[in-house]
Amino acid sequence: MSMAAARQRQHLTVTISSRLHDERVTEVRHLRRMETSDTPAGGEFRTLFGAWCNPRMLTGLAGLFLFTLTMFYLGSDIDRAVSRLFFDEQACEPEALRQVCGVFVAAKMSFWRVLRQVLQYFPVLCALFIAVRLAADLWRGHTWAVGRVRVAVVALLSLALGPLLLVNGVLKEFWGRPRPVMTYDFGGEFPFVPAGQWSDLCERNCSFVSGEVAGLAWLAVIVPFFSPSWRPLVLTTVLSAVTLAGGMRIAFGAHYLSDVVLATLSSLVIFAGVVRLVEPPAVRNLTPVENWKPSRSLP
Repeated sequence: MSMAAARQRQHLTVTISSRLHDERVTEVRHLRRMETSDTPAGGEFRTLFGAWCNPRMLTGLAGLFLFTLTMFYLGSDIDRAVSRLFFDEQACEPEALRQVCGVFVAAKMSFWRVLRQVLQYFPVLCALFIAVRLAADLWRGHTWAVGRVRVAVVALLSLALGPLLLVNGVLKEFWGRPRPVMTYDFGGEFPFVPAGQWSDLCERNCSFVSGEVAGLAWLAVIVPFFSPSWRPLVLTTVLSAVTLAGGMRIAFGAHYLSDVVLATLSSLVIFAGVVRLVEPPAVRNLTPVENWKPSRSLP
């Protein structure tokens, strides 16, 4: 029995060591692809973005954005009903001019307010880190053929065109949708405005769409920076942060459900568009980079 147990333990040790070795080999290959040239023998690029290079990805996301916008526009009661779940309606004072009085309870809780601040600045820190790494790579003489350079450019360009320009520069400043807490439904002074409808009621920093959620959804672009074995965890973390931040913005009375969902989709649409614009046309229909073998063998 002791010899059999010893053999069993030896077999288990070998199996675990083999799996660890395979995972390490995968990570080393990924790092070499990111840090050295992605131009294998023959001179053709290999894409780092996989399905994002497929034109159907961009078309599908853009179509989903328009469908979701139409759904919320026609079914405006969805936004109101979700926001009411977080609104504590109270009796108005006799001298109050408002017909509805109350408060979004979560907006008064310090824990959620601090957590919101942490999540709000996380994309900024990630963008600064990516910019510093890109500057260092360019200083070392790395070219467009280096995978990490392409990923960094796509990431920063997506941030500039999406959350910064489209969301915070255009939609939130000029679309004029009042935030929930500003409307009659929740004790405010303005009528409800459906998602996507232009209005001049809100002058600046308005509800449509959520800038914070758009910034967190942008973090999906950092997934290619990680080895394939880490990508599911990173993507799950990003989705969790988007869900948490979106839920808090709704619970605070700062945004409607449509603002959160459409902000997420806007960042993904911009990312898919930038990938289609930046990646060489020759590689857009190739398989993801993790499915091809590097030209240099491992030691």
